[in-house]
Amino acid sequence: MGAVRSFSGQVVDFANNTDLYGAVEWEFREKDEAQETDAPRVVWAWKDDSTTWNPFSDENIRIIEEAHQASESTVRITSGGRRYQLDLKNNRQSNLDTHGSRVIRRTLESGAAWTCNRCSYHNAPGADQCVMCEAVRGEAL
Repeated sequence: MGAVRSFSGQVVDFANNTDLYGAVEWEFREKDEAQETDAPRVVWAWKDDSTTWNPFSDENIRIIEEAHQASESTVRITSGGRRYQLDLKNNRQSNLDTHGSRVIRRTLESGAAWTCNRCSYHNAPGADQCVMCEAVRGEAL
């Protein structure tokens, strides 16, 4: 991890000392500001045994929402190393190995927390990286 931080520090230094990345820096800042707005976003979540709603990872939310928008009745995802089939018509997820089943839901939320794709930790809405494993928000596995 140290080598990556060292390299990224060199890239930032280079970008700050040249006009080469000026346009890129501006686009990145615009995207960050847009991400921090309180605009509602779709959140798919599952209910655990203690009746707490747990959001799926950003990547799985994208996959589930694409299936929902395409009017598909089911979609398969992987989460925490486990394979699930989601029944989008009956709002149920089924573990394909254990056949256990849970309720799922789709909501529109403002200021919603996000779930790390790597470790499944629920992070604050404004966090750019996971508090637990330091993965960058939206980073694919």
